Amino acid sequence: MNLYKISQNTNNNWETYDSAVVVANSVEKARQIIPAHWMRGWLPDEDDRDSWVAPEEVHVEFIGVVDADYLDKLNGRTTVVSSYNNG
Repeated sequence: MNLYKISQNTNNNWETYDSAVVVANSVEKARQIIPAHWMRGWLPDEDDRDSWVAPEEVHVEFIGVVDADYLDKLNGRTTVVSSYNNG
């Protein structure tokens, strides 16, 4: 599994994400992820898209590879950390 930084410069309003570090199998899978507040423990769905952008507007940068122990600690979450512009 890989670690990616995802970011966007399109939706810069309050209560939006500008970037996140996520875990995914590929660049395309990372592009599909909607960031979440990892401390809340919830997983976002399509209804949360207004706090992010469409996949084609997401910039993806490869960071590195994640080991199995770290994946277990995520308990199914894909967002490691996110930057949220609270309003």
